[in-house]
Amino acid sequence: MDSENLRITRWGTFGNDYVGPAFHRVFRKGQILYGSRRTYLKKVALADFNGITANTTFVIEPQNPELVLPGLLPFIMLSDDFTNHSVLNSKGSTNPYINWGDIAKYEFPMPPIHRQKEILSLLEKIETCNQNIFNCEQTIEALYKQLLLKMFPNFFEKHSKSHQSLPNGWKQIELGRLLVSVPESGYSANEISENSEWHVLNLNCLSKSGFVNNGYKSIAQKDFIAGKEILDGDFLISRSNTKDLVGAVGIYSKNDKRAIFPDTMWRLNLRKDLILSEYLEGYLLSPYGRRQLIRIAAGTSGSMVKINKQSLKKLPVPTPSLDIQKQIISATKSLKSCWRTLLNRKNQFLTLRQSIFNGEI
Repeated sequence: MDSENLRITRWGTFGNDYVGPAFHRVFRKGQILYGSRRTYLKKVALADFNGITANTTFVIEPQNPELVLPGLLPFIMLSDDFTNHSVLNSKGSTNPYINWGDIAKYEFPMPPIHRQKEILSLLEKIETCNQNIFNCEQTIEALYKQLLLKMFPNFFEKHSKSHQSLPNGWKQIELGRLLVSVPESGYSANEISENSEWHVLNLNCLSKSGFVNNGYKSIAQKDFIAGKEILDGDFLISRSNTKDLVGAVGIYSKNDKRAIFPDTMWRLNLRKDLILSEYLEGYLLSPYGRRQLIRIAAGTSGSMVKINKQSLKKLPVPTPSLDIQKQIISATKSLKSCWRTLLNRKNQFLTLRQSIFNGEI
C-alpha cells in the first residue's frame, strides 16, 4: 500500500505451494485495509479484489450505513484527526503499532446522510484527480529510473555480466572521502496533538524519487533543537527504514515550516570541490546506487533495517569532473521538474481533502 493512496497497485499471487506469513487475514473486494504499523504513513486502501494480507494490516468493513455512508469511512481514516489519534495511541518506538481496540475508540462528528452524500461526491472527485496524478507519477518515475540506469550502469559488481568499466576520467571514490565531516544524526522529538509552528520530519519525506515536502509532525518548542534545524539544500539520507526505502536520499527544499530532522536520518555535509549534491542524489537514487545501499543495510527486523556510518563511508561512488556532473544534472532536470509539478498538484488536492474534514468547506 502507498501512503495516502486508496488504490492497491502491487500484489503477489500464490498457489497450493504458497508459503506466506504465519498469520494472515482474508479480505474481500470492497473492504478497507489499514496498515497498523507506523500509522503516520496513512496507509489506507480500498480493496478491489479478494486476497490475503499479513496480520499487521487490519481488514475493516462498514456495518452501519444509516449512521455513516460506507464510502466515506476510508476518507475519514485518511484525515489528519484520525491519524493523530492513531499515532498518539500507538505502542513501541522503533516500529510503532496500534491495536484495534484503540482505533475502535476513535470518535468523530458526522452530519446528516444528505450532507454526507454531498461530501462524499466531492471527495470522490478529488480522489479521481489524485489517481490521475499518481498514474502520471508512475510513468515519470519509470522514465527517471531508466535515465539514471543509462547514466549509472553496473560499475561496481565486477563479477556480473552487466558490469561496465568507469568512463575515462571518472574515479571510484568512497563516500566518506566526499564528506567534510561524519554523517550528522538528527533528533526524534515526541509528537504533540495540537498544531505547532515547530516540526520534525517523518521518514516518508525521503522517497525513491528524492525529498517529498510532506510528513511533518508537530512538536513542542522545547524539543526544537536549533542545531538540528533542516535548511534549504541540506542533503538527507535515511539510515533506518524498511528494506525497500532504507538509504533513500533527498535534498531539502525550503518551505514555510520550521523543522528538525529525526535520528532515523543523517545529514551529509558534502565536499563541493569534489561532488555536487544533485549529482550524488541522482546516483544514490539510481537502480545500482540503490542496490549498493540495500546491500550494506543490516537488521533482523522484518520491517526495519539500518545502515551504520562506517559502511556508508565505504560506499563507492562513480565520480567524474564537476563539469560532467553538471551535464548529468542538466539531463535529469526536466523530468525532476515534471515530477515536482505533479507533486505540488497532488499536495494541493490533499490539502483540499483535509480542509473538508477541518470544516473549511
